[in-house]
Amino acid sequence: MGKLSVVMATINDGIATNLTLAQAIYQLEQGGLDYEIILVDNGSNDLEKGELKAFLNFHKEFPIFYYEYSIKGTVPPHSFGVEKASGEYITMPDPHMVFSPDYFKVMLKTLKERDDAKVVFSPFSVGSMTKKGGDYIGESPLIRPNPFGKTNAIGHPCKLGDTPRYILSDTIASFITTKEWLLKIGNMFPKAFEIAGGHTAESLMIGITTWLFGGKCLLQPQVVVEHPNYRSRHGEGRNANAALSMATGSYILGGEKYLAEMPSIYGAYAPGQLESVPILSREAREYVLANQAMDLDYLVENWEEIKK
Repeated sequence: MGKLSVVMATINDGIATNLTLAQAIYQLEQGGLDYEIILVDNGSNDLEKGELKAFLNFHKEFPIFYYEYSIKGTVPPHSFGVEKASGEYITMPDPHMVFSPDYFKVMLKTLKERDDAKVVFSPFSVGSMTKKGGDYIGESPLIRPNPFGKTNAIGHPCKLGDTPRYILSDTIASFITTKEWLLKIGNMFPKAFEIAGGHTAESLMIGITTWLFGGKCLLQPQVVVEHPNYRSRHGEGRNANAALSMATGSYILGGEKYLAEMPSIYGAYAPGQLESVPILSREAREYVLANQAMDLDYLVENWEEIKK
């Protein structure tokens, strides 16, 4: 099917990361997939590094490549992992996931078979599918008038096995695309997010940019990733700089008008923060303007027709 690069960024999360890696290795090996795992340590302390390296040493016969990367956040370390990846396909699970059976195989097969989809998302559940009675979180709906207007814009439940459908976006932990497409849409524009960090805008940067650049995103409900309930409030920096990351994303994809709306959505920013966004993100904004097939205003106004 072509090599799959599994990019995973972690910080002070050694045991959970090892459990997630073990799941991934098992599925990838049992599925007979050509793969590599790019593990990016985003600043773990010595104890956590020891946990990771003990696991890696025990699994040294598997294609796992370990890197240390100092710029904190979500976008920079994941973008760095993409640059190091040699696979044709890219996926980025969180370091504390539970994968449904054949997750990677189904996602890769869907992307290869659906020529109209540039990115395939799986549903993402926080908690337990059993507790939810079979329902789980399905997609990120379009928030109007500013898609960057909520820090956790996930809603719309669906059930395992539902028919795939076009969506705006979902979490970064639940997508697969080609490396070629990810680079074409800016690889999430890592330089612009070196200060913003954050944990939310990155998924919108993949989903919205795909639509702006003339591609489509598909939801595949045959498989799902779980974010276990016991992990939902643990992990360093989960909400760090969320508002600033959303402001950065809104400027890159929408321009000054969307950036100007941020204080009314999130409240006051630190002095100089919003003023610095156009300076730090100007190159990314210019790239979007030069390559988009439609602008964000058009996407927001015509979403119901565009997604059909």
